[in-house]
Amino acid sequence: MFEFFKKLFGLTKPTGRVYHFDLPYTMSASNVFYGVKMLQKNGQFVKLPLDFQKIMLKARDNWHPVKVTEDDLDELDDETWKLIANNLNLKYENVG
Repeated sequence: MFEFFKKLFGLTKPTGRVYHFDLPYTMSASNVFYGVKMLQKNGQFVKLPLDFQKIMLKARDNWHPVKVTEDDLDELDDETWKLIANNLNLKYENVG
């Protein structure tokens, strides 16, 4: 319970990734299409959480954008996230 109050009042330092862009982030239909293609080519697509793979494939097949939350991004391994961030020019930093 003490940890809850520390987080509530900002007394803990963040760990993990800090994203320097607005979240949730909306991937355009074209970014979804090319992103799936790029991740499949690099063997990274299978590293995405299964539910997110399904969302991405459905959006690609129907040419729809996808909203991505901070929780979605936090689930990605560092190698996959770095590849995505570099291709979409998304700024972030690892802290902690």
